[in-house]
Amino acid sequence: MSRLKGRVPSPALVVAIVALVVAMSGSAVAATTLLVHTNNIANGAVTGRKIANGAVGMNKLARTLQAALAKSGEPRGTISGPQGPQGATGAQGPAGATGPQGPGGSQGATGFEGAFFSREAYTGPVGVGSIATAACDPTDTANSQKYVAISGGVQDTDDNSDMTTNNDQVEVAASFPGRLDWSTNTPLPKRLDGWIVQFGHAGGQDTNLVVWALCVPVRDDGGNVPVITNNTTTG
Repeated sequence: MSRLKGRVPSPALVVAIVALVVAMSGSAVAATTLLVHTNNIANGAVTGRKIANGAVGMNKLARTLQAALAKSGEPRGTISGPQGPQGATGAQGPAGATGPQGPGGSQGATGFEGAFFSREAYTGPVGVGSIATAACDPTDTANSQKYVAISGGVQDTDDNSDMTTNNDQVEVAASFPGRLDWSTNTPLPKRLDGWIVQFGHAGGQDTNLVVWALCVPVRDDGGNVPVITNNTTTG
């Protein structure tokens, strides 16, 4: 058995080739170990198939290659598999703590913003059973229905509105919000955009009357307000 003399530098890849030499004359076998330096291996002679899996550790790689792999975060050539199925929804977590109260909002508009009085003056004679009205908008039906009359009444303007000297006074039989169907002398359904006054069936007649209606904007219920009727039984 013979060895090649000389020191193998570290790190070096040493390939041990065992040559079995069979003697021509007998059955004796001589084993010869040959140490080959990396300088004696041709480029490309050692392929991936000739290296067992896991045979070369990270510490055996060149430092520049180790640094490149560490920078990339994973070895080159890694293939991501298909995304797995979505997991089941977890249980709902506990409710969080109540946050601090926010700042207060600005003061909202009052219900009387945009309100106005509508006055309808009657200069002709008003007598027994007569009906007088004041509309929130007497010239535009659609615009009038954007308001609702929340109050109203009638005023006798004779003698400069001196209530102590009014003559020929006519009693009031009815006073309520609404608009009148003049063809039937009955209130129109769901119309509260004015004030209706009906005088009594007794006494004389008078002139110079004014019907008042206090109209406010209606922003809900499509320009109207619901009417709730409560029936009271008298004994």
